[in-house]
Amino acid sequence: MAQPVTVTRLSDPLWKRLFLSRMTKRATKLVANPARLLGQVNRARRLAGAHRAAFGGEYGHLRALFRMVAAAARGRYRPATSTLLSAVAVILYILSPIDLIPDFILGIGFLDDAAFFMWMLKKVGKELDRFVEWERTTPTAAHLLPAV
Repeated sequence: MAQPVTVTRLSDPLWKRLFLSRMTKRATKLVANPARLLGQVNRARRLAGAHRAAFGGEYGHLRALFRMVAAAARGRYRPATSTLLSAVAVILYILSPIDLIPDFILGIGFLDDAAFFMWMLKKVGKELDRFVEWERTTPTAAHLLPAV
């Protein structure tokens, strides 16, 4: 039995690489403006929180990604530049209403956002683990973002 077209498209890494390239260019500009970056992190956090079911068991990692980017924007944490740009690309992808599956399509609009994040998690996962450990051991790191 053939897989549905949507599942086949979501598993194809080509669209992810294309969107990563596009989003990384925008991420580079956004990282240069910490105040704007914090605003975008908060917008993405609220949007993802409203659609947390699409992210399944990886929603906790997504929340850690938001906290890591916020800490970097505030100058409290320094991930590798490539990791930061990849993390900001995820945020921009979540905020983009027009992507592989437009977000306004009820029920499936955020599946591609989740698929893109899960793919990116392979790139940034080790840094996220280091960040979570840093949060755990650094008293000033607590509560970088409100809980969702």
